[in-house]
Amino acid sequence: MNELMEKTSRYLAEFGTGGRYLQLNSVSSATDELPTLELPKSTPTERCNARMVEEDLFSIQDCLMEKPLNKEGTIEYIGAATAAWENSYELGRPADLEKLMSYLGALVQRPKGELPVTFKGTTLAAHEGEARSSLAKLESACSDMLLDLDLLKSGREDVAADLQKSKQAGATWKKEAEEHELKAKDAREKEHQCLESEEAAAKNLQVYDSTIDGVMQLIKRRDEAKVYLGHLAEERKRLVVAAPPEVAAILSYRRESAPRGSTSKNQNSLHMLLLGLP
Repeated sequence: MNELMEKTSRYLAEFGTGGRYLQLNSVSSATDELPTLELPKSTPTERCNARMVEEDLFSIQDCLMEKPLNKEGTIEYIGAATAAWENSYELGRPADLEKLMSYLGALVQRPKGELPVTFKGTTLAAHEGEARSSLAKLESACSDMLLDLDLLKSGREDVAADLQKSKQAGATWKKEAEEHELKAKDAREKEHQCLESEEAAAKNLQVYDSTIDGVMQLIKRRDEAKVYLGHLAEERKRLVVAAPPEVAAILSYRRESAPRGSTSKNQNSLHMLLLGLP
């Protein structure tokens, strides 16, 4: 397939539509497009020469429109005018003037029975030769390529079928992709909502934990206060039954000269005093 494409491209490059044999505008009738007479007028001499050519052309036009046509006078005037133009533009004639002089030269030759060798006739002959040569080459190229034309058409049908299948598959996958994109968008929105709920729940959990911790601290302090009050109550009881410390201190002195048995008696008295008994 690549070889056929290269061969076709090579032929097209050789016989492109820009070839001269396919461009015949230059040999169309002079009446198809109005001729122009653009002459240089940048200097006084150029302006004078241009005015002379224009006036002579107007006079020639008047002669050609006379009825009956004065052939001899017209030919003589044309000869004198073109001779003057050649002298004025001896260093080089503008293209429009050259074309005008070729028209006038052809016109002068017609009444004499001569076939004018015009720009159109010369161009047609050259183009015809080129066209015949190009046609022969094109015939050879087409004969070469026609051998592969059926193969190209068959291959094109297969490629066209593959193209249609690819388009259908592409449309199916595009639709499925759009559906997945919608689902993904919905999933992302739900995920965002879950993240917001998760963040709110985490904050609420912190509030609950902080509050519970505060309550537990209060309970702990309450229990500590109860225990402390219990200790205070026990101390109060002990203070109620205890003798004054001064008495205990006085009675604790040992009496060396005390009679036998007085120490026990004193201890019993101290014990009864501490208990608050008579």
